[in-house]
Amino acid sequence: MADIRMEKLAELLVKYSVGVKPGDKTAIMGESSAEPLLKAIYVNVLKAGGYPYIISSPGGSMNFFTSTPPTINSSTLRRPRN
Repeated sequence: MADIRMEKLAELLVKYSVGVKPGDKTAIMGESSAEPLLKAIYVNVLKAGGYPYIISSPGGSMNFFTSTPPTINSSTLRRPRN
């Protein structure tokens, strides 16, 4: 049995936060540890008439996309030696 809080959150995200309309192509991106929520969102996108697409990745790898890239300035760059 699915957690009712997960269902309510998925419905809130699809109907109000994103506002999925019939025919909308919707990417759902998350880690494998969030699979129950991803599935609930998937179902709610279908109910709204959208076309869901899940992009799942192994746990912890999403930090790669959300972390701040290192700052590069002229002092960190080196010129090649001839």
